[in-house]
Amino acid sequence: MFKKNFVFTGIILLAYGCCVNDSRLPEKTEVKEIMALVCDYELKNTHLADNWQRFILNSWIPSSFYPGLMAQYRVSGDEKYLTVAKQWGEANKWKLAPRFRHADDHLCGSTYLDLYEIEKEPYMINPTKEQFDSILATNTMSGREDWKWADALFMAPPTWAKLGRITGDRRYFDFLNSQFFDAIIPIYDKEEFLFYRDTRFIEERSANGKKVFWSRGNGWVVAALPRILDNLEPNDPYREKYEKLLREMSYRLIELQGDDGMWRASLLDPVEYPMKESSGTAFFCYGMAWGINNGILEKDKFLPAVSDAWEGLCSVVNEYGRVCYVQPGGASPVQFPERYTHAYAVGGFLLAGEQMIELIDNLSN
Repeated sequence: MFKKNFVFTGIILLAYGCCVNDSRLPEKTEVKEIMALVCDYELKNTHLADNWQRFILNSWIPSSFYPGLMAQYRVSGDEKYLTVAKQWGEANKWKLAPRFRHADDHLCGSTYLDLYEIEKEPYMINPTKEQFDSILATNTMSGREDWKWADALFMAPPTWAKLGRITGDRRYFDFLNSQFFDAIIPIYDKEEFLFYRDTRFIEERSANGKKVFWSRGNGWVVAALPRILDNLEPNDPYREKYEKLLREMSYRLIELQGDDGMWRASLLDPVEYPMKESSGTAFFCYGMAWGINNGILEKDKFLPAVSDAWEGLCSVVNEYGRVCYVQPGGASPVQFPERYTHAYAVGGFLLAGEQMIELIDNLSN
C-alpha cells in the first residue's frame, strides 16, 4: 500500500516534540534535513533525469523548481546547488522562454537575476533586460489582458520587481504595479478574498454549489507576493497594497485549512475533492511564514496555521524525498493519484522550508 512508503515522516514529526520557545516549530536541523532530502530527490529522480527533456528547459514547469533550488542553496551553502542552477541558465543561454510577453515564459528570468546577484556577470541578465525593455517600448496591453490568469501573477511579476531593484530603473516597477493591480480586478473575489483561476470560473460552481477557487491558483498568488515585496523599497507607494492583499488572503485561507494542516484542491468544497493537495499548501505555508517573518501577519494568529501546514507537508514526503499528493498541471481542481509529484510543489516546499528556518531563528532570538 502507498502509505507504507511514508516512513521518513516519523523522523520529521519527532522534531515537533523538541520545540523552539514553546512553539510547535521543529528544530532547524530537521528542516534542513528534509529540505536536502526533497531537493536531492528532485534533482536525481525527476528534474534532471531523462524525463525532464519532455519540457522546454526554460518553460514554466522546470522554472518553477529553481526559486526553491536557490532557497536550498541559501539555506545549505552547498555549492552543488548553485552549480546546477548555473548549468541550467547556461543551457538556456540565459534567455526567457519563446513566447515574447507570455507570463509563464518570464519565470526563468527571476532565477537568472538571483544568479546575477551572486556572480555579477551581466550576460546572465542582459537577455531578460533587453526583452523587458522591448515590452516597455511596445506595451499596448492592459494587465487584465496580459496577466489574466492567477498563475501569471507568480510567473512574471517577481521577475519585473527583481529587475527593478537590481537596475534601479523605476520603469520596471511602474509596469509591474500598473499591470498587477489591473490584472486582479476581474479575478479577485472581494467577498471571499480569493482568486478565481481566470474569468471562466466566476460563474462556475462545484458539485455542492460552492464557488470554485483552485488551491494552487491561489497558492501562486500568495507565493508571488513575498517575491514582489522582497524587491520593493520600504517607502514604495504600492507596498501597502501588496501587503493588504497578502493579509486578506491569509486570513481567509486559515479558515479553510484542514485539520491535517493541508488545503484541498477546491478551497471551498473539500467534500467534492477530499484529498489533501501539496502544491497549494506549500505556497500558502511559504507566503504566511514570510508574512510572519516580515511583520505583516500576526505571529499569534498565524503561527499555528504555518506550523500545521509545515507538519502536513512533511507528512507527504516519502522516505526517499518525493513530495507526494501534488495535483498535476491544469487550471482547476481534479482528482489525482496520491503519488503524483511535480517541480512546482518541490519549489514551493523549499521556499517554505527557508522561511521556516528564518521563523525558527526569529523565535529563538
